[in-house]
Amino acid sequence: EDLADVPSSVMALLEAKYSHLDEKEKFRRIRISLKRQQAPRTQPRNYSHSSAMRKKISQRTKEALARPDVKMKMRQSRKDIITPEVRKKIGESVSKTYASMPKEKKAK
Repeated sequence: EDLADVPSSVMALLEAKYSHLDEKEKFRRIRISLKRQQAPRTQPRNYSHSSAMRKKISQRTKEALARPDVKMKMRQSRKDIITPEVRKKIGESVSKTYASMPKEKKAK
């Protein structure tokens, strides 16, 4: 099979990742994973859009955010990110950390 030339360390990691699946599905996913790892990148890492493309993206974003359905969706997605209980816990933790900090390290 095409998995014969895969290093044993990589194979062990992938098998552990997909251990909850049956053999056929596990090896199918391992093959897909390896092909994706070997595939060339479609864009270089330091890729940046042209100024015309940036304007186009900006314009389409503004148009989309002007639509009420998109605006509502954005509001709904932001609501439950941090619950009041979690916010309170974070505040207490920050206060405790700040109180135990030496005076010279505290922000002015």
